[in-house]
Amino acid sequence: MKAQGLAAFSMAEKIIVGVSGGVDSSVAALLLLEQGYEVEALFMKNWDEDDEAGGCIWEADVEDALAVCDKLQIHLNICSIIYV
Repeated sequence: MKAQGLAAFSMAEKIIVGVSGGVDSSVAALLLLEQGYEVEALFMKNWDEDDEAGGCIWEADVEDALAVCDKLQIHLNICSIIYV
């Protein structure tokens, strides 16, 4: 099956964008919104470790993702794949 890119999607379809709160995923979500797509975000918790100070690093990452999604007014889904 040959990939057809975004042209294969109708504007009525929802696109889920993996977000980290960083620039790349944020811009990808924004560009899709600007092109008229219905966009939702997905943050995947892939680890369960604390940093050296005992804080949980993923919590800061998800806060960044939430801030981006709030700004873009898109829904953020959070999925933990720890212990799956």
